[in-house]
Amino acid sequence: MSPEVLSIIGILLGLAILIVFALKGVSLYVLAPLAALVVAIFAGGNILTAMTETYMSGFATFMQSYFLMFALSSIFAKIMSDSGAAKIIALKVAALVRKAPAKYQRLLAVLSVGIMTAVLTVGGINLYCCVFVLVSIGKDLFEEFDIPWHLYMTSSLGSGSFTMSMIPGTPAIQNLIPMEVLGTQATAAPVLGIISTVLCIALSVLYVKYALTKTEKRGEHFLPTGAKVAAASVGEESGETPNIPLLVCLIPSIALLVALNGFKLNAVVSLVVAVVVALLLFGRNLVKEKVNIANCFADGIRNAIMVLLNVCVIVGFGSVVSSTAGYTAIMSALDYIPGPPIFQLFIAVNIAAGVAGSASSALGIGLGMFADKFLAMGISPDIIHRISVMASGGLDTLPHSSGTASALGVAQLSHKEGYMHVFWLNTVIPIAVTAFACVLASLGVC
Repeated sequence: MSPEVLSIIGILLGLAILIVFALKGVSLYVLAPLAALVVAIFAGGNILTAMTETYMSGFATFMQSYFLMFALSSIFAKIMSDSGAAKIIALKVAALVRKAPAKYQRLLAVLSVGIMTAVLTVGGINLYCCVFVLVSIGKDLFEEFDIPWHLYMTSSLGSGSFTMSMIPGTPAIQNLIPMEVLGTQATAAPVLGIISTVLCIALSVLYVKYALTKTEKRGEHFLPTGAKVAAASVGEESGETPNIPLLVCLIPSIALLVALNGFKLNAVVSLVVAVVVALLLFGRNLVKEKVNIANCFADGIRNAIMVLLNVCVIVGFGSVVSSTAGYTAIMSALDYIPGPPIFQLFIAVNIAAGVAGSASSALGIGLGMFADKFLAMGISPDIIHRISVMASGGLDTLPHSSGTASALGVAQLSHKEGYMHVFWLNTVIPIAVTAFACVLASLGVC
């Protein structure tokens, strides 16, 4: 058996270990190095070098490159959360549901959590942070309308698809990474992004309606999947909701978007602007709530490190995989895929996302390996930016994804109970929409 074939077997086995045991709830901190070790063994060569140099180099490089982005994003989210501003945004959206006609309330209740997630994440709040605010509000809504709790995972339509990769100008980390590599702006390929966003939203709403109708036909209720979240103390209630106008709550997010897209400031600088504006507006509320601002920063950085570590351990795995003969053979095979080069980019980034289980690490690996190749083919940097970001949001949500595991954990749901909704909304639909975007891009739509 040739070294390339053995290496490919090792890659597949490593992925199988990640996916199967992630479904069983094993920590990615354990799984990622173990899977990388399996890949290294089958690839041959020096195993110690693969783990201490290749794995740790990928881990450390990603940490070095994106620590400030993650830290500032998390600090911003922490200020918004502790001041009560994020909760006000969520509650205002939820209030609209109760004003709708009765026949639409259950559907709107399900969709509202996705809408709230979209509003917060488009505003620059890290999903890992805002999910703690939204779970308690979502629980109240779902319990009131007796909606099966597993449908809460449809809220992923507002985090892992169009808000992360399709909306031009979004401050999501995934949309910022290509800017460093390609020298593009966050608004790259705006027409393509807008068309994809509209299509993705339409398909996602259709899926949510289908899933809700299916549960109604089965006679499902909030329980039993809501039993754990109802019993658990999810987040800390801060007592009375602060009296801050909704528009004021949105100002820091607007400032972030304007700094990033209007003044074309660096992503880190834009996040600093958002943090400063949030402190100026909500500093008094933080003091009133007896929140130590220094601790707020420390907690934000701590949260960012935990999130970043989840990504870095997977990036390390991806680095080991990308150093093997099997991976080279797989990537070389892309040259034989028929059709425009843009489809090769779409497939390449999706493969990287599937291997890594992370959109961020997929972009770090994929663009590093393929950006020069596709630029040399004459593809516009803006097209490469938008298609690669959209493609990174496809296979990144397989069961071993750190984001998927975190969201299910906070919602007190197992993979068996809630993962199917994530699969359709964050994997199937984004892949289909991105494939359509590739067709448009090949026709010159940008």
